[in-house]
Formats: sequence, C-alpha cells, structure tokens
Amino acid sequence: MGVNGIPQEREDEREAAAREELKMSDFATEAERNTMNRERLTFPDSRSSKEAFTRLLDAVATEEAAISHLIHAQAGQIEAFTGSEGNYPTAPTNQQINDFQNGVTRMLELLVEKQKLLVRMVELSKRLMDESGDGYGR
Repeated sequence: MGVNGIPQEREDEREAAAREELKMSDFATEAERNTMNRERLTFPDSRSSKEAFTRLLDAVATEEAAISHLIHAQAGQIEAFTGSEGNYPTAPTNQQINDFQNGVTRMLELLVEKQKLLVRMVELSKRLMDESGDGYGR
C-alpha cells in the first residue's frame, strides 16, 4: 500500500504520467523544452500569422488533452482512496482524509490555472493577429 492508502502500482503509474506531463509543461527545464521543441516542431522559415496561430491552437489542444488525462488520473486516485462505493477500504484516519483532499484540491487548482493561461494565450494571440490585419476575424 502506498501513500494515502493508494495501491503502490497505481501510484507508480500516476507518478510516471505526471513525470511525462511535467516534461511537456512549463515546469520543464529550458534545455528539456528546447530539445523537445526541436524534436517535435519543424517550422518553415517563413510562416504567416495564421500558420503560427494554427500551430499555437494545436499546441493548446495537446495541453488540454494532457490536462484531461491528469483530471482522469485524479478521478482514479479519488476512487481508489474512497472505494467504489465510498466505503474507504483502507480505513484512513481523519488526518489522512484531510491530507488527501488538500492534495487533490491543490492539483485541481493548478490545472485550472494552467487552463486559464492557455485561454489567455489564445486570446492574446488572436488579438495581436486581428490588430495586425492578419487575423481570422477579418
């Protein structure tokens, strides 16, 4: 049994997924981001604002998919902790329940903040395109 009564193999899977997401997030080191960008993205030397915006939307969609996977992992962790019928199969103490809830809350708050940043990035990019006369709204 792992932390908070979660089976160890489930924690290992969650940790591996979190490490993978971390590589793709803003928390990765600059060297890791540069390496991943060179491997994953190949931009032509000249591209229009629309092409850049399309690639940005693609990147945002990838981030949203990653957030979706993290939310799904959190749901699985909650179900494992509380039991499928809410019977708390590991009989945690009140402190363990409180700690678990705080951890879930922190994770979800971080994911919400990440989504807000993604939305803001798309809105700002679109506004810059519209101001330059190269936007989709014109």
